Amino acid sequence: MGKCRLPRKAVNHWLIRTSLVCRGIESEENRQAGVMAQDRVHQDCQDTSAKSFCCCATKCFKWLLGLMSLVWIALSIAEIVIGSVYLQQCPAQRFIPIYLIVNGVTVIIMSLLSVVGGLRPHKLIYGILALLSLFWFAWLITGSVWTFPLYPNYVNCNTTVYLFAFSILIIQWIVLALSLPAVIVKLASSFFACSSCCPCSQCSSCVSCVTK
Repeated sequence: MGKCRLPRKAVNHWLIRTSLVCRGIESEENRQAGVMAQDRVHQDCQDTSAKSFCCCATKCFKWLLGLMSLVWIALSIAEIVIGSVYLQQCPAQRFIPIYLIVNGVTVIIMSLLSVVGGLRPHKLIYGILALLSLFWFAWLITGSVWTFPLYPNYVNCNTTVYLFAFSILIIQWIVLALSLPAVIVKLASSFFACSSCCPCSQCSSCVSCVTK
């Protein structure tokens, strides 16, 4: 039997159709891959948008922390000045001026470290800040033990230094009660480098999604 040969035109037509079909399959695969990629980007943007409030809250927390630090630094300077001026004018409890001086120095250091830690987060900074916070809390209790028992009979203590120490203690206890839960969470998350709450600081695509 003789070999059956297809006309050259038919062969060329078949090759063209086969090529078009293959290109169509590749185009369809590419189109599906592109759709899947767009879906992933859209999902990332949705996830980031859902967390954008937390990112904004973190930035606002830093600004609020900086403002509070300035206020505490001003009060701490006043503590150091008043404690130094009236160092020997509280015979009823001679440690009250000392409490003001030490507390003022401690709060200034803590405030500065808080600002530095907010601008350049580092485990060492937050570790030192945590230790200073524990010391400050213990010193707060000590100062309360020295100051509150004299009220209202603080005759043998200068009125200015005593009432200032008394007021500072009251303010610190109120602030501590209001901010302790937030401070503990913030220190723990920063110390263990857990910044998943704010993806903007880690992923450039998150920034583009949030800023759209």
